[in-house]
Amino acid sequence: MKKKNLNKVIKGITEILVKKGVPQKKINNKYNYVKSKDLDSLEIILFITEVEKKFSIKFKKNDLLKKNFQNIDGLSKIIKNI
Repeated sequence: MKKKNLNKVIKGITEILVKKGVPQKKINNKYNYVKSKDLDSLEIILFITEVEKKFSIKFKKNDLLKKNFQNIDGLSKIIKNI
């Protein structure tokens, strides 16, 4: 994916979360998919893998350790800058 539009990235992340069973009404830019407990640890790994595939990216270890990696706003900004 070339230049990533932030709104398209957020929409893509949201679509994946909804597909994984997270209620649409719970999801906003500050939604923390780790602390919400809507996804278990395996589902979080599968979510991240699906995000990488959808946006044709590969997260670095440092990306995974960033605090804002856990919410949609932060994750979308990381994706946009990869």
